[in-house]
Amino acid sequence: MEDTAASRIRALLSDLEVELDPPAAAVAEAAALVDAAARPGAAMFDDGTEDLTALPFVTIDNDDSRDLDQAVFIEPNGAGLMVWYALADAAYFVRPGTQLFEAALARGSSIYAPIGAAPMLPRSLSEGLVSLNPGVERRALVFVVTLDADCEVAGVRLTRGKILSRAKLTYSGVQALHDCRARGIEHALEGREFTESLLLLSRFGAARIELGRQRGALDFERRELELSVDPADPRRLVAVSRDRLDAERWNEQLSLLVNVEGARLLERYERLTPELQAVFRVHLPPLVERVDEVADTIGAIVAAQALPEEWLWDPTREALAAYVDRLPRGAATERVRRAIEGQVRAASRASEFSARPGPHHALGVDAYARFSAPMREVVGIFSHKELLEVLELATPLPIEQDEALRVAVIEAANRSRRTQRRLDAELELWVIEQTLADDLGVPTGRRPRRRGTLVGLRSDRLYVALDALVVDLKVYLNDLAKLTGGTFEVGAATVTERDAGGDVVGTLRVGDAVDVCVQAYDSDRRRYVLSAAPAAGGDQTGAVS
Repeated sequence: MEDTAASRIRALLSDLEVELDPPAAAVAEAAALVDAAARPGAAMFDDGTEDLTALPFVTIDNDDSRDLDQAVFIEPNGAGLMVWYALADAAYFVRPGTQLFEAALARGSSIYAPIGAAPMLPRSLSEGLVSLNPGVERRALVFVVTLDADCEVAGVRLTRGKILSRAKLTYSGVQALHDCRARGIEHALEGREFTESLLLLSRFGAARIELGRQRGALDFERRELELSVDPADPRRLVAVSRDRLDAERWNEQLSLLVNVEGARLLERYERLTPELQAVFRVHLPPLVERVDEVADTIGAIVAAQALPEEWLWDPTREALAAYVDRLPRGAATERVRRAIEGQVRAASRASEFSARPGPHHALGVDAYARFSAPMREVVGIFSHKELLEVLELATPLPIEQDEALRVAVIEAANRSRRTQRRLDAELELWVIEQTLADDLGVPTGRRPRRRGTLVGLRSDRLYVALDALVVDLKVYLNDLAKLTGGTFEVGAATVTERDAGGDVVGTLRVGDAVDVCVQAYDSDRRRYVLSAAPAAGGDQTGAVS
């Protein structure tokens, strides 16, 4: 049997009941749509779509993206901006009752793995006829958002339009344009009909990020873990962690904008039109008891690290987002901040799709929906359909059929999110085991010590977030006790080691730099035995005195 990373991932997807390709009936239906669109006189735009092909839209995605859901054009509008955000009109092609819709409903969303995506829609649509590819006319649901001088929303209009994307751009390319501009260096994206739009993206993104902070959005310093199959050894995964680019954060604000404004439209029309079957994504705040636990843990970390009182958090006086936002940033406090943010994330509840509107705690908004990924999420197709029907841009279905559809869409959307989380967790565990197995193969005296931050404690283990990878290692205290012959006492934010005579050997604090080294593999418990010690060389960037 083939023993490669690809074969293991395929087996993992099979265990999660994820097929790499949509069913044959859906693929055949998609092929028929592609054939019909290619015929002379095809009436793809004859239903009153607004001709927006004069606007220089572009898509901005990852380097390897092929399913292009979104295209953007930004222009000045007095002291403010006008944002044209085009979303692939998947709802026009993927209609309830078709094999395509049934396949999308069965999958819920595209599932992403290091060997590529298991697409929700056949690639002939998601990478072809529906995708907003450059140089070809495409259907789109377009949000036209008027922003004032502070980038607050002054008005929203929706239209079903025909667009012509001018270019498929990447985050790195757009970032390079801005970086070159700042240094006075010419860039290949200068002098294009969409250059000003790209330059306005930074103004838009920075302003919207600031507005998010003001309304209480949580803004963590996230890093991305990217996994791929090693081209030099197909049995292995390659893991690379990186900081997100500013261009990614600016572009993210476009999706957030239309999803928030789309949710507001759904709420407004739902009150006026009982037939509307809205779907929202709800992210409830942490439970009260978890909030109190986080505040107590932060207090213990502050005391252990001898930090100033400004690091304390009083949940009765300050919102969690405001606290996280005001934490000092920079190398001197990076590790403590990372540990505190980890405590906050651990207390958070997962978001879920729901028929009833509710707050999105992490974004600081009263309602949130998902319009921005219509080729990758069935809830996007359904939400587009519902809003288009209310705006009389599409023919509605009977209310009984729509009610049943909404229930099925919500169940499918929540199920697919759980599947993606399970897959990601399995892949993360694989990366950890692969790394530790490599280290164990090195002679004892030369095994690498992997630097990380002590981000959490339990009565029986430490949690160490590695610097080089966006993964956490578990270091079990009974393993440490066997390795050292000592005992370990766990406090609220400290772990103290004592020798056989009861004398203190050392103390680690949450927020300290830690060196972790693999010592053995315990086949009975099926886990690696790890040692952990204060970082060699005095790297205690989390400790501030």
